[in-house]
Amino acid sequence: ISEELFQRLPYKKSKAVSICKAEYPKVETQFINDEVDNLGNIVLDISHGINSVLSQFQINKDKPKAGIYTKNEKLIKLLKEEKTLISSLCKLPECLFIEDKADPKIANWLPNVINSEVDAYIDIKDKIDIQKELGRLNKIKDAKKKDIDTLNTKMSRKDYDTKVPENVRKEDKEKMEKLQIELKKTEDSINSLSNLKK
Repeated sequence: ISEELFQRLPYKKSKAVSICKAEYPKVETQFINDEVDNLGNIVLDISHGINSVLSQFQINKDKPKAGIYTKNEKLIKLLKEEKTLISSLCKLPECLFIEDKADPKIANWLPNVINSEVDAYIDIKDKIDIQKELGRLNKIKDAKKKDIDTLNTKMSRKDYDTKVPENVRKEDKEKMEKLQIELKKTEDSINSLSNLKK
C-alpha cells in the first residue's frame, strides 16, 4: 500500500523510483502545532465516546441524534465548526451543540462523560427496548460477577503463590482487572438506563 501511494503522489521531491530507495523525509517543524493536535484529539475522543455508547447498546442501524456540551471557549468554537465531522465519524443524523445542560430538549438523553471538560448527550431512549436491554445487561453483570468470584477463589488459595507459575499469576491478575473494568462499565450502563426510565 505504501509503495502504491508513493507512486501516486502528484509531486515528489524525491527522484527515487521506489519508496524503498527514497530518502527518509525530514521533519518540517513549521507544520507542527500541538494545540491543533490536541483539538483534533478531542474531536476523536468525542467520536470514540459516542461510538462506544452506540456499540454498547448495539445500536447499529437507526442512529440517534447526539449533543455536545462544554464551557471551554476554545472548544465551543471548535465543536461548532466540527459538528459535521463528528456526525460523519459517528454516522449520526445530527450533532447538536448544547449551551445549557438544563435544556429540556436533552432531558431524556443519555449523558456520557468524554473528559473533564466535554460531555456528550445521546438520544437513545426510543432506539432501544429499555426493559429488554436492562435484562440483557443484568445477565452480563451476573456472569461477570461469577467469573470474578471463580477467579478470586483460585487466587486466594494458600498455595497459589508457590504452586502457580509466575506467568499464569500475571495472566490471572490481568484477567481480574479486565473483568472488574467490564463489570463497572456494565453497572454504569444499567444505572444510566434505569435513570432514563424515570
